Amino acid sequence: YLRANQAFCDYRFKKYQDAFVTVRDALERESLIFGSQKSLVRAELMQLKSLILVENEEYDEAEISIRESLAIFEKIRGKDPYLPYAQSIKILADILLRKEKTEESQDVMISSLNMFKTLIKDSTTLEFGEAFVLMGKIFLLLGDFEKLRSTYKELEMRFGKDNENTKKLFSIIEKENKSWIIS
Repeated sequence: YLRANQAFCDYRFKKYQDAFVTVRDALERESLIFGSQKSLVRAELMQLKSLILVENEEYDEAEISIRESLAIFEKIRGKDPYLPYAQSIKILADILLRKEKTEESQDVMISSLNMFKTLIKDSTTLEFGEAFVLMGKIFLLLGDFEKLRSTYKELEMRFGKDNENTKKLFSIIEKENKSWIIS
């Protein structure tokens, strides 16, 4: 877990190469400890590996890693709401969106956002806000302006107009010359 935390910190500080080396080392150690039995640690490490691969625009490899993460979470915990599982689903939706599989991404992201809403309720965590932004991007690409508007309004209501994620989604909408949607 310490190595996973170190890798996550490196990732957040955009030290992607350092994070990748730490993840690879942690995965090797996890394999030595757990053998062929998959662990939640491995699922979270595969999640982080996927995030790093996305930053390197290696979307096919990132998809493989995140699907392994999801499979481990499902095997150990089922499909019940669980925050790291919801995060892995969100990462898969982002990867699918980057691979221009927008409709498939929408289905996956709805599942993730619903899980976040169940788990987090009224809390305003970074991951929850990021989920709204990704959902908004998907609706924008699909041209579903009514759902985009309601997603933005819910984000604004939950997080406030001055929140980083609210501003990010507004900026994305404004960049596409669609700010009339939310006025």
